[in-house]
Amino acid sequence: MANPTVSASGRASMMPRTVIATTPDDLIHVVYLAANKIAPAHEGVELGIGDASIIKALALSYGMKDETVKKQFNVRIT
Repeated sequence: MANPTVSASGRASMMPRTVIATTPDDLIHVVYLAANKIAPAHEGVELGIGDASIIKALALSYGMKDETVKKQFNVRIT
């Protein structure tokens, strides 16, 4: 379960630090995924995952409900 006292931005800032500490070669891939990309912009390749899928993945990884993730990140999905 995620620590409720850690803000969403706090969690987001911890992720790259954890990757750097554990698997630094994966950092570039994490950055691309965070930007909804799988390659540099000049290659014109996008991941194509919708917001709902990303919210679901974050909720599952932090043991939260989708609605909690939406509130913490101020997401407005229509």
